[in-house]
Amino acid sequence: MTPPSTDPDLKMRLGTRGSPLALWQAETVKQALRQRFPVMPIDICVIKTLGDKDPTTPLSSLPTTGYFTKELEQALVDGEIDIAVHSLKDMAVRTLPPFCLGAVLPRGRAEDALLLNPRHHSLEDLPRQPFFLTGSIRRQRQLAMLYPGCKIEHVRGNIQTRIRKVPEQGADALVVAAAAIDRLEIRDQNVVLMSIEDMIPAAGQGAVAVECLESRPEIVEALAKLDDGPTRAAVDIERQITAVLEGGCSVPLGVHAYPENGEMSVWAGYFPEDSEATQIVHESIVADQPPAAVAAGIAGQFKL
Repeated sequence: MTPPSTDPDLKMRLGTRGSPLALWQAETVKQALRQRFPVMPIDICVIKTLGDKDPTTPLSSLPTTGYFTKELEQALVDGEIDIAVHSLKDMAVRTLPPFCLGAVLPRGRAEDALLLNPRHHSLEDLPRQPFFLTGSIRRQRQLAMLYPGCKIEHVRGNIQTRIRKVPEQGADALVVAAAAIDRLEIRDQNVVLMSIEDMIPAAGQGAVAVECLESRPEIVEALAKLDDGPTRAAVDIERQITAVLEGGCSVPLGVHAYPENGEMSVWAGYFPEDSEATQIVHESIVADQPPAAVAAGIAGQFKL
């Protein structure tokens, strides 16, 4: 097989959603490919997913997985694109044939953040029972534990739409992924980073994933050059734990792993409606353990 760097016929049609954040991710993947394959033609193809067509249904009410990925995967199967770029947290936690998780780029900040209403300058300005906006049941349940009696309303849409709704609806803060704030360079808002202990993120949060067909070895080989080992090790653990516990957009489960002092620190939390039934596990694991073994050990401590 001709190496990707020298194959004159290899090109990349890169599929992505059309939101500003999705386009940032697509452009980042394009630039990473361009650095490694300078002469390779690379085109970005915008594809509208069901999640884009229906921006109002609460995430907890979505009927299936793949709400933000199915149309991109179908385009792969139909030969319309060669690779699909996703937010990893939007993907199914098990990548099944005919698909391959070809690369995970170096991770951005995985934490959640509070984007404050302009009338607030710090957390100290928030009322005792704040009014929050978020579309995630995982975030809702953890907020309710941090701020008993707080008001929480559902919100969806791209990040600019959600930011606009904060003053429009009189909310005190919007909960968003810190990586989204960084990537879109949102500088005109007061942002407070939430600790992992206070708000355990979703599996894969902050990571950009590149998917392809496993039947395209030349694409698989090319994407392997983009894969970031430390990020892959962490998100493999997160996704395995989530798969074992059957977590997803409709399940209030947070999982986060990160290297620390030569080990892998792993947080996992299940946040049911009854806060007294909340379960949180935090362990430091030998870094080179297989993800499946780590997931089994962590998941085995939960009683769901």
